[in-house]
Amino acid sequence: MLFIGADSRECGTCREVKPFARFSPRGQRKGITLYKSNCKDCAATRARDWYARNTDQGLTNRRRLQLKQNYGITPEEYEQLLEQQGGVCAICQQPERTIDPRSKRPYVRLPVDHCHDTGRVRGLLCHRCNRAIGLLGDDIDLLVAAIDYLKKGSDSN
Repeated sequence: MLFIGADSRECGTCREVKPFARFSPRGQRKGITLYKSNCKDCAATRARDWYARNTDQGLTNRRRLQLKQNYGITPEEYEQLLEQQGGVCAICQQPERTIDPRSKRPYVRLPVDHCHDTGRVRGLLCHRCNRAIGLLGDDIDLLVAAIDYLKKGSDSN
């Protein structure tokens, strides 16, 4: 017979007794933390197995969640923005053409540009334009100064 102490429980999948730190919390009741019935290792294995069988659905779910959490929009709203912009960047009017340095493949989607203060979505930009305005802190005065600088440089030619 297994002894289950106050600081451990049995996993519902692998049936091993493990400390509560090996289980994910699922909520609280009367100030007591409740834990999921399966250990983190079994939950991760189950998730990996599901993802291997349902890769397309997993990618769709991940994209939907990221758009909602990060920008408050749905994939349908993203597609509507993309259509309104003609499938190109709102600034340079070009399709995405940046290469992902990790995979060495072109990025597929235009990033969502948003105001970091309000969270409001402004449009879709290519990675280059999105980084450019981001590196200048979305500061209009800095962007104008950059434009002035470029104009002065082109006048001397």
